[in-house]
Amino acid sequence: MHPLFTVTAGLVVGVMGVRLAKSANARKALQSTAARGGETVRTGLNQARTGVRDAAVSGLKTIEKTSATLQRKLTDTPPEKLPDIPMQEGSAGPAGTNDGGEAS
Repeated sequence: MHPLFTVTAGLVVGVMGVRLAKSANARKALQSTAARGGETVRTGLNQARTGVRDAAVSGLKTIEKTSATLQRKLTDTPPEKLPDIPMQEGSAGPAGTNDGGEAS
């Protein structure tokens, strides 16, 4: 008997919902609620867009600062003198290589 009660209650609630949806006041209320909801969503999206833009700008500024620092370090330091590599007699390349540069 319980399933019959559940079906009957669902049918009554459905009929009342359809009648309420057909009423003009319900339509106006739904439209105003939807308009407010749309505005809320639009505001949230604008805030998210601003947050993402700020994060991107911050990241790019950090990359720019790091690049400038590395460039300054690379251009301000004098070039290091390479160590002298002993040459084998009769060889075109450094000691320990075969045929002028390929390691053995």
